[in-house]
Amino acid sequence: MATYRQRQRTVTKVIDNGLGVYPSSRVGTLGNDLVPDKVSGGFVTFDDGSKFRLPTSYSRRSVWIEPGGSQNTYGRFGPYTQHATTGPGGYDSDSLLTQNCPSTPGPSGALSKFSQDAAFPQGMKNEARTKALLRLADAKAGIGEDLATFRQTLGMIHSPASALAGSLRAAHADKSLRPLLTRTLRDIRREGPLKTAARKYLEYVYGWKPLVEDIHGIMTLMKAQGQRPLLLHGSGSSKVRGPTKVGTFNDVSNKCINTVGPCVEDVRARCEIWGRIDPNHAGLRALNQLGLLNPLSLSWELVPWSFVIDWFCPIGPVLQALTAPAGLSFVAGSDSLRASLTGPYESHQTDFDPWMVSSVFANGTVRHESYQRTTLGSFPLPGVWFSSDPFKKDRPWKALALTISNLRGLRI
Repeated sequence: MATYRQRQRTVTKVIDNGLGVYPSSRVGTLGNDLVPDKVSGGFVTFDDGSKFRLPTSYSRRSVWIEPGGSQNTYGRFGPYTQHATTGPGGYDSDSLLTQNCPSTPGPSGALSKFSQDAAFPQGMKNEARTKALLRLADAKAGIGEDLATFRQTLGMIHSPASALAGSLRAAHADKSLRPLLTRTLRDIRREGPLKTAARKYLEYVYGWKPLVEDIHGIMTLMKAQGQRPLLLHGSGSSKVRGPTKVGTFNDVSNKCINTVGPCVEDVRARCEIWGRIDPNHAGLRALNQLGLLNPLSLSWELVPWSFVIDWFCPIGPVLQALTAPAGLSFVAGSDSLRASLTGPYESHQTDFDPWMVSSVFANGTVRHESYQRTTLGSFPLPGVWFSSDPFKKDRPWKALALTISNLRGLRI
């Protein structure tokens, strides 16, 4: 569930027709906010008793206008001088926060109208999911962290074990204690008053006990760590940033023309996947990491110039991601989309137009900020997308090298 909140302001306009001054005012909308309720995620409990917090579905959105300059219109009607003004940002600019908002499509396709919810572009979703699956297939961070903790615990044994070994060697080197090494504490105590050797031996024995207990406690801790589930994590993202088109809507009912844009939109998609090694199919993961489980991916890599095609439409990575979940069991996952947009607007009150000679229209800034997250119930499927920048990084140099190498065949 979520709560809608509306931010408001008082909007005004004043018409002076030379015979009188006629002010108007009303309560207008400044912004709309979608405020989510607090959500508590569930847990997955593993065999060792450890818990993993599951991601939750979540959505929030804020859209608003920031009023700027006022409209000032001058004209004549017969012998009279006309003058009309509006408050900052215009009189009917809040219609931008309704269905009357003009469409300003951008490069991502996520935001058709800045005042509405962002739609998750399929291409960006495919890119984020495919990258997340590929990173999951090569994930080693979770295992490395567990092994590092295990190694630190193993290092804790060194101190008590060294002390115990030194004490045992010292006891064995003392010839007066050797006859006592095969006897129990009860037998020694029954003999009556303790001799010097017996007292010394008892000091050794009671010194060994806490050392052995420390070692036993550390071994128990290592055993518990060795039973922890090996969680693997993969994340992928897709980013699109660029200018939108200009949109205009003639609001005949309110006698106002609103123009929005060009705006700058910034849209970022992300996919997060968690899995654990399936002990019943661990061999599949090893084969997949060696590249022996996916003949389609291997065949594509053998196609001439396939890597160049991947610059524009990454077919190879999609084929590789098909077998990314091999040998793993699904734990949790989520898709998320963060969108922001900002740009100018202009508001033109048309009921002043019949007598207008000159006019400066009202203006301001529109803004959109939103975030949405949905959970996954299983490993997602990869999908194709088209690269917005096929010649990024060092690819122009590679393209130049390929061109030069092909010119050799054109020599006469």
